[in-house]
Amino acid sequence: MLIFPVCHFASSATCKPGNYDSTTLLLHMDGSDGGTTFTDSSSSGLSPTVNGNAQTDTDRFRFGTAAMLLDGTGDYLEYANNTVFEFGSGDFTMDCWVYPTGSAEAGLVALGWFTGANGEWVWRLSNADASSMHASFSYYDAGIATASGVTGAVSKNQWSWVGIKRSGTTLSLWLNGSQDGSNHTIGTSSLGGNSDPLYVGASNLFTHAGSIDELRIVKGSAEDLSSVPTLPYCDS
Repeated sequence: MLIFPVCHFASSATCKPGNYDSTTLLLHMDGSDGGTTFTDSSSSGLSPTVNGNAQTDTDRFRFGTAAMLLDGTGDYLEYANNTVFEFGSGDFTMDCWVYPTGSAEAGLVALGWFTGANGEWVWRLSNADASSMHASFSYYDAGIATASGVTGAVSKNQWSWVGIKRSGTTLSLWLNGSQDGSNHTIGTSSLGGNSDPLYVGASNLFTHAGSIDELRIVKGSAEDLSSVPTLPYCDS
């Protein structure tokens, strides 16, 4: 009888599968220190207009070689309107790592400037206290701004993983691998439809102060946000 030895191999994984086929924006935020190139590693291959002093920073990042650094005074990325950001009434997921350093309200991702047009939406941070922020999501429907609730404390001056997803008629907010707060019923409200640009790091006049890393947008799928990533998302 032949006896085969049991071999144990260390994992060689260098990235986390993240439903690449449905991912419409994937920003690893890698680059040189002070760089202004932000590569979209999704199949969309989109290029932004870089505003203010938005830059890649190699001193503070979660994965890879860098993260996007914003000083809170007019720094953000702007993407021309594209159908990949028009969620309609379908499922979607957004997640990223954030390192907030400021106290003012700060946009993470927004479709439009959130000034009152139906279908505009914003995912943002707002100040909670001296040491933390809250994450929230708001959208316009029938001329009314509706908030989905807020998460618990997103600590300042440290990395947190935040996410939001729509599954059918329900929105949920996520913080560090756990759903934070109760489900919000969004019903059949449609998101998008105004030819608005997409902003990363800003909403209206509120720009993020701090760092953002590993931003992913998935259209058409409510992804699992219950496991905190320990690797960046795969590019294929």
